[in-house]
Amino acid sequence: MAKFSYGSQSFISRSVRLRKRIFSIIFYVAGGFWSFLMVIVTVAAFAGDKDLWEYRYIYFIMLLMGLGILWLGFSKTRDLNRAQLYDQIFMADEDGYIPLSRLASMARRPQEQVMKELTHLIGSGLLQGCTLDREHIPAVRLPAHAGNKTGRAVDFITKRCPYCGASVTMQAGSRAQCAYCDSWIS
Repeated sequence: MAKFSYGSQSFISRSVRLRKRIFSIIFYVAGGFWSFLMVIVTVAAFAGDKDLWEYRYIYFIMLLMGLGILWLGFSKTRDLNRAQLYDQIFMADEDGYIPLSRLASMARRPQEQVMKELTHLIGSGLLQGCTLDREHIPAVRLPAHAGNKTGRAVDFITKRCPYCGASVTMQAGSRAQCAYCDSWIS
C-alpha cells in the first residue's frame, strides 16, 4: 500500500495559528493584569478602606470580568493544542480516511469527546481541509489530492468486510482495516 503522505502541509493554516496565538497572549496579558488589579482593589475594599468599601461589589464584578478574559486566553490555547494533536495524527495517516474509533484511540479520548472537539475545531476554521463524515461509521476524511503528486483527486469507495459484514470506506485502489474485526480489506 502506498503511503498517503501530506508532505509538509498542515491542516492548521499559518494565519489561523498565528491569530490564535496572538489573541491568547493578548487575553493572558489583559486578563491577568485586570484580574491582579481588581484583586488588590477588592481585598483593600474588604479590608476596611472606607473609600473603596462603597464600590466593593463593582470591583468584585470587574474581577470576574478579568477572570473571564483570562479564561478566554486559556480556551484559545486549549483549542490550538487540540488542533495540533489532531493535525499530527492526520499528517501520519496513510489513506485519507480515519474512522472515529481509531482516531479516539490515537488521541486517547472517548469517541464522543473526539466528535465534539472535531466539530468545534472544523466549524471554527481552526482545522482546515478535512471533513467529518457521519454516514456509515463516523470518520474524518482528509483531502484526497493532498498527497497525490498528479493533482488528480482520489476516490473513496465503500466495501463490505468479508469477515464480519461491516461497511468499510477506503481510498480506491488501497487497503483498509475494518473498524470492527480489524481485518485488512483490499
